[in-house]
Amino acid sequence: MEWINSYLKKHPIMSEYSKNSHSFSHLTKTQEALLAIGYVKSYKKPLMIVKENEQQASELIQEIIRMNHELNVVYYSQEESLRVEAITQSEVLRAQRIQALYQIITNNYDICVTHAVASVRKISPHDVLKETIIPLGVGQDLPLEQLTKRLDQMGYTRAKYVEQPFTYALRGEFVMFILFRWKTHFESSFLIQRSIVCVPSIVLPNSLLKP
Repeated sequence: MEWINSYLKKHPIMSEYSKNSHSFSHLTKTQEALLAIGYVKSYKKPLMIVKENEQQASELIQEIIRMNHELNVVYYSQEESLRVEAITQSEVLRAQRIQALYQIITNNYDICVTHAVASVRKISPHDVLKETIIPLGVGQDLPLEQLTKRLDQMGYTRAKYVEQPFTYALRGEFVMFILFRWKTHFESSFLIQRSIVCVPSIVLPNSLLKP
């Protein structure tokens, strides 16, 4: 990929693309992916791309990752139908959306791809989202009652077993719930007591957890 990056940096089209002074149309997925990768590599700035629909956004992300898996690519998506979201909202999609928003508001991404519906769907303001993040770290003291109260406020449901996102379970003085991590949408449950001993980080914007 180095020779491609070097070629793109020298190509005059990158200057036009960065200035947003020309319209680019009828591009193939490969051409669009190359422009996005070239821009990020050349100018070291994050790039936001809005596609017409969810399928086009998903295909572009796959092409970008295929061509350069080192870039931090974020996919922000919403259900295209409000009726479908209200009836059968995907918990996995909601987890992906929260993770993507966290990376966007903390500027931890190279390329963010979304689609038209998701880009205009109303969400909480930037400042509100930042204030609702709960950072957890090794050695941090956090009362069990405080944590479970915050989980309840965020829309988590207490369950016997933790088998899906947005649920938590209590085992004596331990609480188990699903951890949001970089590069993954969610992973296995972890245990947390009065002192946290095994948690690298967690992000839970409560204003986004409820439909």
